[in-house]
Amino acid sequence: MQAQMSVIDQAIVDITSVIRHDVFSAPAASRIYAYTTIAGNIGMSGNSDLPTPLRSKLVLSSGVSPSDTLAAMAMYVCAQRFIYSDSMLLEKCKKRLGSEIITSQYFMEAQTINASMADWINADNYTNAIASTRYTPLKGSLNWVPTPPDYAQGTDPHWGEIMPFCYKYDKSILPVPAFVLDSTVIAKEAQKLYVLTMSLDSEQMEIALFWDDNPFILRQNGHLQYAEKKVSPPGHWLDITRMALLATGADETAAMNAYMLVSIAMADAMIAVWDIKYETQLIRPETYINTYIDSEWRPYLQTPPFPEFPSGHSAVSAAAATILTSLFGDNFAFTDATETTFGLPARGFKSFEDAASEASQSRVYGGIHFVPAVTYGAELGKNSAFELINITNRR
Repeated sequence: MQAQMSVIDQAIVDITSVIRHDVFSAPAASRIYAYTTIAGNIGMSGNSDLPTPLRSKLVLSSGVSPSDTLAAMAMYVCAQRFIYSDSMLLEKCKKRLGSEIITSQYFMEAQTINASMADWINADNYTNAIASTRYTPLKGSLNWVPTPPDYAQGTDPHWGEIMPFCYKYDKSILPVPAFVLDSTVIAKEAQKLYVLTMSLDSEQMEIALFWDDNPFILRQNGHLQYAEKKVSPPGHWLDITRMALLATGADETAAMNAYMLVSIAMADAMIAVWDIKYETQLIRPETYINTYIDSEWRPYLQTPPFPEFPSGHSAVSAAAATILTSLFGDNFAFTDATETTFGLPARGFKSFEDAASEASQSRVYGGIHFVPAVTYGAELGKNSAFELINITNRR
């Protein structure tokens, strides 16, 4: 029999719900998850279980008594720092932990934990990165331009300037391939993608939709436009983490550690991806194919509003899958029911790597990425995770 959700699992579910409601981008969601799960880990185990580079950033005062309830409370309190709908999250917190929780010792200790993180959070360059207006799109024939249906400006163009948690992208170790500046290679990749997407079968369409994870999809019905909010890629993988924890009956300490490691690996992967996206500013398949191959072609999925290379979903998926494999093993079969909320059937996987590979391929089926972008994105995500695993093993 599968274990029941703990207060820690419930807090993750609630935070994901509010992140989805508030329509945070995938990079922003990854940052929220990383900080909130770090706060939760301190609430569960103190500073001792934090990756070594993070311990020196925190000065935790005395008087905190670690427990699962404090871990959950610390996550709720920390998340309120970042979200817009803080009253909604507070109501969810009181529903889970009892209305008296906000006057309890747990609440005061959660505030102490978050106070200890304040200087560190404020120094990660988020404020400057978001406020910056220096972004100027390049004007080359292979450069990104806004895409239908709303032609939105590029999302989070300076996200790559945010301070990473543990993994700092090194171009000498994983250099950006020369193909992103090669018109001949792009032409071949676009033609292959065009042929593939013109004859998708039902399974390929289902895979594309299952891993879409677009936080904000703009739908149009005649003159009416409306938004559809879905879980982000980081939120999807934390739900997979929750399913694995429940399936194995992991205790609260192990659960909190798993959520934290997956979140940090994903957040660092996102920072690296966004750094490269806005350095290369590569054209999206929709723009290229419409310009040079078929002006009537449309991708199966809605093109996200940022440059093509590399794939963020592929990086997040590989990062999360690598961490989860290190925790649960290579052949951990599971059923992912995350998308049943949106009317899609659950999908079964032989391993976390199997799921991550399908997530990457889904971006190609969806017509929003060329193959090299998902291949490189996956390598970037694995590097982020391996760096964190190495650090964790040394602590």
